[in-house]
Amino acid sequence: MIRRGLGGVAMLAVAFLTVSVHGAPRHFIPDYTFTGSSLTGWKALGQANWKAVDGELIGTATSPEGGWLLLEKGLQDFQFGAELKCSAGCKAGVLVRAERQPDGGLKGIFIPFGESETGIYRLTLDGAGKELGREAAVGPIGGMVRYAPAPPDPNAPQPARGGGGGMGRGARPWAPAEWNDIGVIADVNTMRKMSSDVLVGAAAVAMNGFGPIALYAGGTAEARYRGVSYQD
Repeated sequence: MIRRGLGGVAMLAVAFLTVSVHGAPRHFIPDYTFTGSSLTGWKALGQANWKAVDGELIGTATSPEGGWLLLEKGLQDFQFGAELKCSAGCKAGVLVRAERQPDGGLKGIFIPFGESETGIYRLTLDGAGKELGREAAVGPIGGMVRYAPAPPDPNAPQPARGGGGGMGRGARPWAPAEWNDIGVIADVNTMRKMSSDVLVGAAAVAMNGFGPIALYAGGTAEARYRGVSYQD
């Protein structure tokens, strides 16, 4: 028999609280929020310079292909939230479940964010952080189910490249050179992309992936992240 007292009700209520960080809504209570001016606990990889200033993580690419800032903690199922300012020419996004490969590279799920960015991708990097290849994750999956359906018949027509982009209706349009709310929900074998607290993409992914979160900065303008937080 399952007993649910007032304590259980209180825990459920807490789980649905909205937490505000720098004015952005967070529908989870973070286990971690970056607030400092030091990169302790983070590791840079690839062609970008990173700095921390008053709770912001700022990446400036030194070549168009850009680089990454990896949180030195592995995660599997989690919620991630941040605000992102990405001006014209900037490329940005979040790599999650970034698993180390035998050759020293990384393989994970990449969720790009920006004015014209859609989709969810399986991404492979070499040991220097250079992209070796990407493919669209299977999607869309729809709804808030925890388990995505089995992969489709390979002989059936393929989904459009982008892995579920454009699902959300009502998301605030991307505002270049302004702070935009972004989020990721990684849960079992599903990956969801959030913008302005609205679901804008979802795809099926491998459920056994485990690894750090990495912020991306590429293109020709800096990418600025603030209120970076997650709940494991």
